[in-house]
Amino acid sequence: MDRKNNSSHRYIGLSGLWRSKTGTGILVALAVIAFFILAATFLKSLVFGVILACFFLPLEKFFEKHFFQWPVVRFVCSCFEMLAVPFRMLKEYLAGKRPLSPEAAAEQKRQYLILRSCIMAALSFLLAVMLVFLLVANLIIPAAVSAGKKIKESPAVRKTMSALETMTIPADETVGKTPDDQKDVESFKDFVRNLRKTVPDYLKKNHKEHANLVFKGGKGIAAGLIALLTFLGGFAFDLLLTAFFFFFFLQHLASFMSGERENESLGNWCVRGIFNSRWMPEVSESTRQEAVEIIDWITAMFVKWIRGYLWIIIIETVLYLTAFSLCSVPYAPLMAMVAGLTILLPFLGPIGSFLLTVTVCLVFCREHTVGTIIGVSITYLTINGILEQLFLYPKLIGGAIELSTVETIIAVLLGGMAAGIPGMIFAVPAAAVLKYLVPKMYQSMRDY
Repeated sequence: MDRKNNSSHRYIGLSGLWRSKTGTGILVALAVIAFFILAATFLKSLVFGVILACFFLPLEKFFEKHFFQWPVVRFVCSCFEMLAVPFRMLKEYLAGKRPLSPEAAAEQKRQYLILRSCIMAALSFLLAVMLVFLLVANLIIPAAVSAGKKIKESPAVRKTMSALETMTIPADETVGKTPDDQKDVESFKDFVRNLRKTVPDYLKKNHKEHANLVFKGGKGIAAGLIALLTFLGGFAFDLLLTAFFFFFFLQHLASFMSGERENESLGNWCVRGIFNSRWMPEVSESTRQEAVEIIDWITAMFVKWIRGYLWIIIIETVLYLTAFSLCSVPYAPLMAMVAGLTILLPFLGPIGSFLLTVTVCLVFCREHTVGTIIGVSITYLTINGILEQLFLYPKLIGGAIELSTVETIIAVLLGGMAAGIPGMIFAVPAAAVLKYLVPKMYQSMRDY
């Protein structure tokens, strides 16, 4: 009897969630989020494209509101537009289009400005990637050359080279003069004669086995080459998809956040694009508006989380690199990159990075090991304990996540148990979304 009552209450709760205004809006928002998660599961490039678009959106806004408003830039753009006017008129004449209204012409001009700004932001991103590669090459190549010189100048290598230089080799005229040497030479000649005769006979008798062996070896080489080409092709395809999604979402985010049109937002675009199709059921306008508000809140939280985390990573990586270089930490660039990424794993990342850096110092430092470890400890305490917690995190992320310390630790641990490192990274925004949605769902079921 109790089990029947529990099942009936559960059914009433779900039906109430669907029938109530707030509950229906929540279900619509969950359907949109589930669709995005499903697409991102099969297209990892979608996630990276969205992350890059959220991070480079302020750069696009800089080009849109400042760069293209400079007199020199506006003059250059107007010259190119004047050159393109005849081609545009010819295109409109052949297409049979009517002249645009003033509102449509202004909207078209606005979209052209956003497109140019997105192109400039994408070019700036490519330039930054090239500069990073050049910087890494300038750091790695001299380090490799220096390591090679240290190996060449090591005492063991010097001792070996001196032994080889002082080794005495008998003169040519003394070789083969003694009877023992003549016997060795005759034995070697007999061995060569037997080998010349035995090898062709062996190949003739066992040609099938050798052909099979060569075929299997060639088949393995061909399979390896095909696997390598497949990997490279898939990697190149993922890069192209990432670039496409980056440009696509950057352009749409720039259009939504311009604030020049009413009822224009990412949530409105998602709900309108999904529920205006014939695949989804009809929902009321109030339900759509409720879903739009939920998706807009989640989008704003996610954008602030991505942008804040990436800026913290960049700032802390530069600070760690400077401090580690001053403290003579071995492999300072690599250790600084690892330390800068610890913001992605709250509480666990800094501890693991600190232990890794101390281990590297103990293994590879040849002098002033204690001083280096003290410098590393002070660096982690200053950057991660003071600068990040008191200045960077409150300023760049603030209350966007709205999770307490205990909630963050539990979310990170559960994310790691469910999906490893990616789960630990995305557990924090996922927990923030659940913390926002669960009270709304509970309130909607109570109201019903």
